[in-house]
Amino acid sequence: MSYPFENRMQQYYAMQPEALRQVASGADTILSSLAEPLHGFVPSRVLLIGIGSSFHAANMAVRCFFEVSGIRACCLTPEQILMQSMETREHVLAIAVSQSGTSSNTLKAMEACRKAGFVTSVITQNTQSLIANACDLVLPLLIPEENAGPKTMGVVGTVATLLIIAAALGKQKEAIDAAVAEIRSCEKAMEENLVFTRDWVLSQAETLCQASSWIVVGQRAAHAPAGESALKIVETIRRVTAVY
Repeated sequence: MSYPFENRMQQYYAMQPEALRQVASGADTILSSLAEPLHGFVPSRVLLIGIGSSFHAANMAVRCFFEVSGIRACCLTPEQILMQSMETREHVLAIAVSQSGTSSNTLKAMEACRKAGFVTSVITQNTQSLIANACDLVLPLLIPEENAGPKTMGVVGTVATLLIIAAALGKQKEAIDAAVAEIRSCEKAMEENLVFTRDWVLSQAETLCQASSWIVVGQRAAHAPAGESALKIVETIRRVTAVY
């Protein structure tokens, strides 16, 4: 990336193309982690479970899940999982998203899913974590390490990983190849987008810094990124922020 890193947050944003590059390059590793433990199991429904940025990442991916795999999917928080009846005759695959693998709420939700007879899995960087040990499948989040501050590579890396998983569950080799190609295309476009975004923010910095509260608006597919954007504003500059 051509511009200087002024803080850790900007450094992580600048590394997002590398995160996508690593996920695309590691597609075979992700696929083998998914295929071997399933032993031919084909889910009729997929639950994506996460909290905070992990929830927003899953929510970004859920819209394309049926389109790519042909399998119904929904995105829930751990609290929503724990509040509902878990009785079902469907073949359900529950996929937790937890970059650290240490979210206590997500762990409880996955334990409940497993008790209900669902096949459980987790997308995480920490493949030896408590959540990983509680799940049937561990799907590696193949991105550079983020060890401080609001995390951003985990979001784009999770969306890309879920796209590959959706293509794999659809059992179409062409869909897997298309998913990897799409991720590589996004990787190239993201570098230019990051430069454009930073230039725009610097040009509007005086006006933006005067705002005491923020409203982030996103419609349809843009609503999940709007939610993640609002969370990042709260995490970084501690301003009152709402999302619609």
